[in-house]
Amino acid sequence: MKQRLGLAQALLHRPDVLFLDEPTDGVDPVGRKQIRDLLLAERARGVTIFINSHLLGEVEQLCDRVALLRRGRVVRAGRVAELAAWKGTWLVGFASPPVAAVPWSTGRLDPPDRDGRQRFHPRDTEVLAADEAIDAFVAEARDRGLSLRHLERERGTLEDVYLEFAATPASISETTP
Repeated sequence: MKQRLGLAQALLHRPDVLFLDEPTDGVDPVGRKQIRDLLLAERARGVTIFINSHLLGEVEQLCDRVALLRRGRVVRAGRVAELAAWKGTWLVGFASPPVAAVPWSTGRLDPPDRDGRQRFHPRDTEVLAADEAIDAFVAEARDRGLSLRHLERERGTLEDVYLEFAATPASISETTP
């Protein structure tokens, strides 16, 4: 109730810029959806909204641009889609012949016991391929007679980006006051 009341007070005078700290913290799922819809409507009206939140899935739904801070400094910023695209892998689905024919030895993929996945039907094999190697990998797989069933780019999430960022030690420039 406090969150909704605070948001109502902030919107009462129809501001052009809005600063919100954890706007859906402690709110039930229905209330979260209502707040998100309200904020999206305000954004459509042209309001600039700054949100501080640890609910990264919600940030992805609401924000066009994000900034990651470390020790009070912006160390990464950009459009959500651009930051989340960092993953750089492709999901490659093959029909028969069996997985043994997939070009593991080329160094373009890790062997199936590490990153390989099987889904759908036992004759369909899905593997992850690196972004920079996808063309060569698909060409080599076709040369080996493999039938490609599907190819899709794996998109990361803002949470993936944050966890990768959080696991990286701070650089010298980030730690200097």
